[in-house]
Parts: sequence; C-alpha cells; structure tokens
Amino acid sequence: MKRLLHLGLAAALMTVIGCADGLPTAAPDGTGPAAAFAVTALEDPIAVQIDVKPEAVNAGEITVKPNNRLAVALLADNPIDIETVDPSTVVLTIGEATMTLQHDLTKPAAFASHLKDVFPVELPDGEVDYLVFHFDPWGLDDGEFEACLTGLADGVPFSGCEVVTVK
Repeated sequence: MKRLLHLGLAAALMTVIGCADGLPTAAPDGTGPAAAFAVTALEDPIAVQIDVKPEAVNAGEITVKPNNRLAVALLADNPIDIETVDPSTVVLTIGEATMTLQHDLTKPAAFASHLKDVFPVELPDGEVDYLVFHFDPWGLDDGEFEACLTGLADGVPFSGCEVVTVK
C-alpha cells in the first residue's frame, strides 16, 4: 500500500517551501534543492539506523552557533545500500525545523568523499562504515528533540531517527 512519506513532514515542507500546482517549489529564500521536497506517493519507508555527530565525545548533543555544522551518519549496516542514496532527497528534521544538505553531493566525487571507513580507527578495513551528511543547525531551539533523516536509496524511501539535545 502506498502513502505519503511522513504526511505531517510533507505538509510542513509544502508550507515552508511553497507549493505551485500541487508541486513543491524552491525554498522562499531561493536556496535548497526543490527536488528534495518533490516526494509524492511512496511505499512505507525502510527503518534505518543513524548516528547524530558520529565519533563525537558528546554524540547526540547539538551546540547551536554560527558557522557550525552538524554531521549525521547513515550507517552501512542498514537494510539499504547507502551507496545508492539519492542526496537530492535527503532531509533532516529536528523538532519542527527542516534542513537540507550543506554540500552538493550529487557529483560522484563529492558523494564518494562522504563515504567513511572508520572502524576500527587504528586500521580501516576497506569497507564503508557510514555515509555522512552535514547540516546547518543554526536557529534550532534548545531542548530535547527527535532528529529524523529521510530520503531515497535506489528509489526506496528510508527514515531513521535519534533523540538529540540542542543547547
């Protein structure tokens, strides 16, 4: 059975970025790929595991300050092939805030540079451990929220969430 991916999120995005003839348009300030919001009827998303601030001592704790970037990892041991993720569809929501990627990962070299082999740190094994995305957390309210990463991998929707604390 098909349904909208995150009905509430889709409605919020259409409100935030605008809508023309029932299709999303660019963000009001002209930034962000409109394609990230053009998700319509999809099957239920596959649940995936994410890690907010991978490898950080204070993982799951977000400090909001100018020019800060927030790393969110999509782990390789998920039921999807992370190397097939369409970066133009990746969106992060934290509470009521919605963010798109800081970097354009649609070029193969840029995408490849975000595939990480880090475990174990002392001796990488040559296997991709996660795909890292960067977002700008500026403007987030303080508190505890659910951070959810959504997108498409090989045309299949995925969604993963983790509780974070914003300071």
